[in-house]
Amino acid sequence: MKKIKNEILFFCLYFFVYIIHKTLRYKFVGREFVKDGPLLVASWHENSLLAITSLSQFKNFGVLTSISSDGELVAQVAKRFGLFSIRGSSSRGGLKALLEVGRALSSEKRIAFAVDGPKGPRREVKPGILFLSEKKRVPIVPMCARANRYFVLKKTWDKFCIPKPFSTVVVSFGASFIASKDIESESLRLKGCLEDL
Repeated sequence: MKKIKNEILFFCLYFFVYIIHKTLRYKFVGREFVKDGPLLVASWHENSLLAITSLSQFKNFGVLTSISSDGELVAQVAKRFGLFSIRGSSSRGGLKALLEVGRALSSEKRIAFAVDGPKGPRREVKPGILFLSEKKRVPIVPMCARANRYFVLKKTWDKFCIPKPFSTVVVSFGASFIASKDIESESLRLKGCLEDL
């Protein structure tokens, strides 16, 4: 019975997101930075919904989601938008997730990270994506998807954004870079790149 309830919940959430998605007008800036081959795409957790709907217009993309009920919702919506998911976070299942992401990158996959997730602090870059970039020599592409009209869930830690129907969404990608071993400085670099988009 619980499985059936979950499936109904997943479908209802997907249907809600899909209906909004179909009303949105997307404009892509810096699309040339999203190249074929292994790639790490970095965005803020508040943009997770628009990251999924935006990246569904590309091929061969996956998302890293937490091992939690919220993460399961994100994974199920992503799946229905044609993205695969890898489960794990900095607080739970992190090592396993990093190994899985590493294998996916070796198979020429592209993975999107909410780099301040799953629990914050808001807009503070966690080191996982930088570690993978440096070890695998895979470029990171900063990404921001912003609607001109949106609701903000003010009680959530990330100030989660939901676009209003019939909004225009500007999806901006920044120039790629491969992280160095200096994780602290690279965290500041990536944060600056994301805030500049």
